[in-house]
Amino acid sequence: MKHKVTNIPDDNHIARRCPRDKQLIVEGEFKGINPSFFELRLYKQEDYLSCNWLEFFTGNFQVNLKEVKETILSKLTKPVEKIDKVIVMNVGIIKKIGKAQGLSIRVLHENKKDPSYSAIRGAPLDNSNRHVFEMWVREAITHIDVLK
Repeated sequence: MKHKVTNIPDDNHIARRCPRDKQLIVEGEFKGINPSFFELRLYKQEDYLSCNWLEFFTGNFQVNLKEVKETILSKLTKPVEKIDKVIVMNVGIIKKIGKAQGLSIRVLHENKKDPSYSAIRGAPLDNSNRHVFEMWVREAITHIDVLK
């Protein structure tokens, strides 16, 4: 069954799992997110970044975040580390940063792997615009929490 793809509103948020290898860890302490977190996995021929739409769920922020975490955890095939994070980002800022760099970034609700499943599309397929990833880390992330 084909699902309808829709644009996620700019004032909404998406969430992504961030494993240890995409975090900045200094002397065992979490310091932030490495911009490589947004790189497409070329060996898998990825052309978008998977995410989950927070406001798909109808509760307040904390309820929706809990729902997204449970959704992410339910799909994982590898054990979750205590240090794994969930990163929440503002859709409008993601797109605005991309547009300022000449990219047509789209954040779409695709509902194909789970009901809140979404995608960030339009990033360079060769990961050539690291500046965008650095700006997303600085400006688009609105919340970071432990995944489990």
